[in-house]
Amino acid sequence: MLKGWLVGSGRGEAGAAIVPKPRSMKDLAQRLIPVGVPLSQEDSAGSVEGMTASAPDPQLSDGVVILRSPDERDLAAIDLGIHDPDVVHWFGQPDASATDVTAMNRKRAEAGSPTLSICETDGACLGLVWVNANTTDPTIGTVGYWLLPAARGRGLAARAVRLLSAWAIRDLGFRRLRLLAESSNERSQRVAERSGFRRAEVLVGNGTIDGRSVDQVPYELATSAG
Repeated sequence: MLKGWLVGSGRGEAGAAIVPKPRSMKDLAQRLIPVGVPLSQEDSAGSVEGMTASAPDPQLSDGVVILRSPDERDLAAIDLGIHDPDVVHWFGQPDASATDVTAMNRKRAEAGSPTLSICETDGACLGLVWVNANTTDPTIGTVGYWLLPAARGRGLAARAVRLLSAWAIRDLGFRRLRLLAESSNERSQRVAERSGFRRAEVLVGNGTIDGRSVDQVPYELATSAG
């Protein structure tokens, strides 16, 4: 399911996003807010004219999950996440540090593609969730996310995606959101479906992770005006 660094995996909740076939973790991190699964070449996280994304104020929360801007207190959790075996399987081997990923995500947020830390009420980072603006049509964004192993299986990823999606559509000007999951990543697919995204036909051989060709399942969430 997408680049502050990853989202929902088939074995855990680690993984979805949108980008062209990534050659490496660094390549992926340079294109998306966090590192996630590829979706489309048009949805890189570069600067988009007319689009800026500041941190949500107040923080986003549904009473269980809090989404806030990543900062230095999250570096240990981000480092664990980018080296987690499930995250590596779905997104590839990391070749950028947690510090570098956080710095890149800040720049992308300023350009209209924000990444937020997924927390519970104690404020500790459990993963990342992000939306990357399409450089061709800035009203289209791609959502990605990942969670640490201890946070998986409790519905936190779906809560985070719902919060982020509502904010992106309500406050950031997005009218259509996309999400990609590998065809074998059943948990990430369930996160997309529980978050209100609709499934489309499988894209065979749509991505490559560490030299491994992957089939991807695209999902989409549109506003009534979209």
